Amino acid sequence: MESHGTSLAELVSQSAYIESKLVESGGELTPELESALATIQLAIPEKIDAYQFVIERLKVASTHWKVRAKSAQAVAKGCENGLEVLRSAIKAGMLALKTDEILGIENRFVLANSKPTLEIFDEAQLPAHCIKEVVEYVPDKDKIRELLDAGAVISGARLVPNKSLRSYMNKSETKKKVGQKNAKQTIVSKSTKKTGKTKTSDNGTKRVG
Repeated sequence: MESHGTSLAELVSQSAYIESKLVESGGELTPELESALATIQLAIPEKIDAYQFVIERLKVASTHWKVRAKSAQAVAKGCENGLEVLRSAIKAGMLALKTDEILGIENRFVLANSKPTLEIFDEAQLPAHCIKEVVEYVPDKDKIRELLDAGAVISGARLVPNKSLRSYMNKSETKKKVGQKNAKQTIVSKSTKKTGKTKTSDNGTKRVG
């Protein structure tokens, strides 16, 4: 995030670089990438716009990879289902042939005795000692939040102040103000580079001389 350029090509390239690094690391934020993302310059308007551009691009990339993940999971589930259908068909065929083994050129299938499958076909008929009670106690977060919002004091729980980052498009007046401020900073910067010195007035303020 250290590039000073804000052209569309540079922003796209920067976003693609971040995404490629995340792909290479398997989605893990490496110390190098985390440091680059955390190094921000909030005093430069162009930088703020660049950060918003990168955020929007990363949101799109996140959606893309979520869709890819869902597709991959669906394919994996399909493979598992296909595997079970095929194994069941082979097993049924061997049972129909009343054989425990079939031979191929390089492979063979064998029906071996395995651990019996437990089937509970009528739970109501089970004796009492075969039933266990399962009790789970979990915090009622909605109820706790409601009580705390109402001013109640609850031991072991509290509301922690939080802030969320949001972004908005600037209004025309704001854009104009930022543009004028940025133009003044650019003029002062160029003047300073040209003269190479500044003068201090009697009231202590600095001016380009």
